[in-house]
Amino acid sequence: GFIFVKYKAIAFDLDDTLLNTSGILVPQAAQKACLSLISVGAQCTLEECLQMRSLLSQQLSHPEIFGRI
Repeated sequence: GFIFVKYKAIAFDLDDTLLNTSGILVPQAAQKACLSLISVGAQCTLEECLQMRSLLSQQLSHPEIFGRI
């Protein structure tokens, strides 16, 4: 039978050359993670959590950041 193919190609942009995915997705993900931490008892505001994440991201890997917060 005939199979209709909707997509002819898939492009992977791992270094943000086509679209600034890091600038779009990372802030949204960080906010969700901070809100989750606050909901389970982290003693900080959303703004403080985001600020801590930003500072820690300069020194730590992504898996280490939220454990420190």
